[in-house]
Amino acid sequence: MSNYRNNISCMMLTFILVTSVFILHPKPAQGQEQQDAQWSFYLAFEDATGAKDSVWFLMDTAATYPWSISGLYGEEPLEPDSVSFQVWFLHPLDMQSGNKYNTWLGKPNFEAYSTELFAENGIMPYIATWDSSLFTADILYEYGDPIHKATLDNEYFFMQNNSIWYNQYYLTLDDHVEMPYFWWGSSNQFPLDINFERGPLGNDVGLEKMKESEFSIFPNPATSHILMSFTKSVNADFRIYNANGMLVKSGDVVGDEMKINLNGFASGLYFVEIQDENGTLVQKFVVDR
Repeated sequence: MSNYRNNISCMMLTFILVTSVFILHPKPAQGQEQQDAQWSFYLAFEDATGAKDSVWFLMDTAATYPWSISGLYGEEPLEPDSVSFQVWFLHPLDMQSGNKYNTWLGKPNFEAYSTELFAENGIMPYIATWDSSLFTADILYEYGDPIHKATLDNEYFFMQNNSIWYNQYYLTLDDHVEMPYFWWGSSNQFPLDINFERGPLGNDVGLEKMKESEFSIFPNPATSHILMSFTKSVNADFRIYNANGMLVKSGDVVGDEMKINLNGFASGLYFVEIQDENGTLVQKFVVDR
């Protein structure tokens, strides 16, 4: 009996010690190991429930040109549990297998890169965040130009704030984007294209180019009407959608200003789409009665 008690005591002590190790030394957060690369850029996604996941784009001289899946910085296939919210992409070296990755490792002297992001088990709408200052990090200048153009692109939904042509969102101009849901296209807003281009910084890219194309809405929030004001004269179509993606009003825009009556508009969030032969512009406004 004494030996039995001793064995039980030893087993309990072992269990307590092992449990303590897991509590005191938890598994590193997803993506934590990627931060050791020479250049690390992330997109952190959060869905409507607060569930989070990240994808990483890394540059390091340890990569096999032009990219690798060596596992050096965690660029290995994911094992989805079919329940958790996850964002992922197909690695360019492993496109045919269908394996899912959340880390891409490439050489720091790349000129351009693009891929499609996917997600599963998320609840819309989403928000994505990132650190835009990383596009001009010192390490980039050591191996070429900074990233002068980085965009998210999706034909299925409008991304708020700084969307320009064809719903592209310029990552270099902001640090987050809200992604509302709409009824057409993909049911979960993906695939979502992400594009990086290296090049010299200048007035012909980024914010200055965007200012040439944008328009403003006043007042916002609005009650009885909105006034759309353009930086140059336009001849285009306009469409207004509510937050559920339903078309509530459409018409033509000619000139550099237009007033739209909001009779019949319920309180809530709306999106104005302006489209001509050059592309599409999108702005949001709120009706507050």
